[in-house]
Amino acid sequence: MQYQEVSRETIKDNKVYFSTEFNFSGGEDTDFFSRLTALGFNIGWNYNAKVYEIVDDSRANFKWVLKRAYNNGLITGNMKAKSIQNIFKKVLYIADKLLKIVVFAILTVPAILFGMSVFTNSLVRLFCTVGLISG
Repeated sequence: MQYQEVSRETIKDNKVYFSTEFNFSGGEDTDFFSRLTALGFNIGWNYNAKVYEIVDDSRANFKWVLKRAYNNGLITGNMKAKSIQNIFKKVLYIADKLLKIVVFAILTVPAILFGMSVFTNSLVRLFCTVGLISG
């Protein structure tokens, strides 16, 4: 797959800006790159990129991690709901997510036996899937 740099002019010409809809929930980047992909751009991930971010204490806690997982699911679910036009496919999507919620909820209980990391990962999957349904 060929990747190309997206210039400022390309963004201006296509009027692809960060949406204010996500100002308080997060997800601006997901929405932004989804719209660029819809325009035909191939978006890639650079595993060698070095990124540094200062994380505020208010974000370095368990509650924030779960809220972020839920919001990520909510944003993705919202975009998915807009993209599925067929009602049958929407019903299948919802049924799939409901089944996953049940499975993740059941698996979260014994996950605590494998340590806090596994337990947290299980809860993150659960909260993200609940967000997907909510979206």
